[in-house]
Amino acid sequence: MNDAFDALRSFVREGLQRAALPVRACMPHLQKALNRRDIVPTLKINQALARAPGITAVTTQCRPPELHIHATLDEGEQRHYRIRPDCVRFAPQGAKELIVAVSPRNTQRDPILQALVIALSQCVARAVWPLLTQQLPWQQALHTVAECEEDERLRVDLRTLPELRQLEHKAPPMRLMLEAITLDSMVVQEEGIQLQLGIGGISP
Repeated sequence: MNDAFDALRSFVREGLQRAALPVRACMPHLQKALNRRDIVPTLKINQALARAPGITAVTTQCRPPELHIHATLDEGEQRHYRIRPDCVRFAPQGAKELIVAVSPRNTQRDPILQALVIALSQCVARAVWPLLTQQLPWQQALHTVAECEEDERLRVDLRTLPELRQLEHKAPPMRLMLEAITLDSMVVQEEGIQLQLGIGGISP
């Protein structure tokens, strides 16, 4: 693991310094990726989902392997959804996608559920790349779409989130960090969502 960490540190050192980001500030995030695990606690998930448009209040419970979501809409209607992380698709210099299974059945096109899935994706993106997102205010993901897939699933490309879209206008060293840390999988645990992190192009 130390060899991989040293290799990654050397790989990003020059780029980060050019972007005025000291290497020492990046080390905890890179070390976390090398340790390959992080937890997004239920409280953070709930806070993220509460920001979804059309939602007045939300309560989230982690019941492996699903998130159980009780949402109160702006007009007072109560709804109950379940979201189960299905898979991730991370391609070098390409898509950074989360795919989740949703229920009840035939709710894929429900705009409230889609908004909740997008808000969850924002929460996950901020956990995977905290160095790139920690200073950014939360924004509504107006340009992000939860695409319908087979078997009651929704897909979100994290690159379309406002947290990552801002990298289009940043220097290459900042975009380098987007590729350096990858998400291998996400699983609902009792305390939150467990993220399996990785290093792009470097095996721990």
